[in-house]
Amino acid sequence: LKELKDHVWAWQLNFLTPAELIHWSLREGVQINLQSLVCIGSAVAESREDAGAASYCASKHALKGLIYSIRKENPVVD
Repeated sequence: LKELKDHVWAWQLNFLTPAELIHWSLREGVQINLQSLVCIGSAVAESREDAGAASYCASKHALKGLIYSIRKENPVVD
């Protein structure tokens, strides 16, 4: 059983940091292409189960959802 701090670390690393960078770039008018945005962290993927990596996979799903939603809301971003 992981400690809460381990789940928080995964959330901060895999969701909050990229989300802050995306938010900053959109706010500052920096051109980014969310079609080709890649955030690499490890071999763990959000698309398959991985024992011991539930919080990591969940944070990857959150980031994927954020990017897809921003693309839908702002088609000019792509």
